[in-house]
Amino acid sequence: MGDWSDQLDNQIVDKYQLDIVNIPAGRQDLAFWLKASLVNRVLSYILPSLLSIRLLAFASSKRCWQLFQTLKDEEFKFDHIEAHTLGALFPSYFFAKQNFKTFSFDVEDFHPGEVIHIQPEWEKKRRYRIMRTILPSAKFITAASPLIARETESLLNGKEVLTVNNSFFQSEFAKPKKSERKEPLRLIWFSQNITDGRGLDLILDNFDRFKDQISLTLVGNMNPSYFEERIAGKAVEIISPLPQIELHRMLADYDIGLLLEKSNVDLNKDICLANKLFAYIQSGLYVLATDTLGHKEFFDQYPQLGSLTAQNSENLGLLLKKLIDRKDHIREMKESRFEFSKSFDYHKEMSNLMPAML
Repeated sequence: MGDWSDQLDNQIVDKYQLDIVNIPAGRQDLAFWLKASLVNRVLSYILPSLLSIRLLAFASSKRCWQLFQTLKDEEFKFDHIEAHTLGALFPSYFFAKQNFKTFSFDVEDFHPGEVIHIQPEWEKKRRYRIMRTILPSAKFITAASPLIARETESLLNGKEVLTVNNSFFQSEFAKPKKSERKEPLRLIWFSQNITDGRGLDLILDNFDRFKDQISLTLVGNMNPSYFEERIAGKAVEIISPLPQIELHRMLADYDIGLLLEKSNVDLNKDICLANKLFAYIQSGLYVLATDTLGHKEFFDQYPQLGSLTAQNSENLGLLLKKLIDRKDHIREMKESRFEFSKSFDYHKEMSNLMPAML
């Protein structure tokens, strides 16, 4: 892809000695890119109901065609294919069937419910039909939250979708550190990009009011325009993207993890459980979360791990004031939360998945 995450990806490849085949998604191979673009563009103008499932998949994703052509032209030996994006679903299904093998699909995001900028109505129809047609043939299907699992199951006439939380190996996290009583409440948020549309306005609108009682750290790739518009002049700590384990160990220094998804962005944001949720709780942090459907269900089940706010700056400010008043208690319970969070260790999530893989 040629983006900021390549270095982190390469570290993982080197650590585990993975055999990786990279397919250029951009214009490095200009002829390949032009063919993919032409196929995708022409098919996108044909009514979705008139296309075969193969052509529908190519109309939905240029990278689907690129992956399909690569798998067709090269010989790969495999026993099972795991597809992780919607663009990989049709090629995985097709070549597994052709070679009498199995495939599975991980619904990390509910793709028909994501924001779609180009041909939104047609593309939503494409995505629903691709999933309805192909997923019943999968050996198993996983989803990254219970609500994404249920939404996917509603398309499949009773086929079970397993929830596998986006948690981590507990060994990646350091034991919580004790804070001095006089220290401000330490808040942290991280993502790939620090930019508009991520819910950060909710906390930034309140920062000046509480600047003497809180500290705020943002980890990610900073959008320069967003910095100038919303952050410049504020005593907010900005840290560039970190390797996963380094980030996870750093979380031990903080008190509150911010989870600021907004329901009005799209259906997927309303029903997902972001991986940062599990990074926070596995570090022993208390979570300040917006009241999306996914967050409501989670914190109804685990109320000791965090609190919910309505998705506006005023209500977040009211909750933040309560958390500042409860600072000592939040810190006292940090080690208890850390111990409880061991129940989310990814080893346990994997054990739930193993029967489906056999």
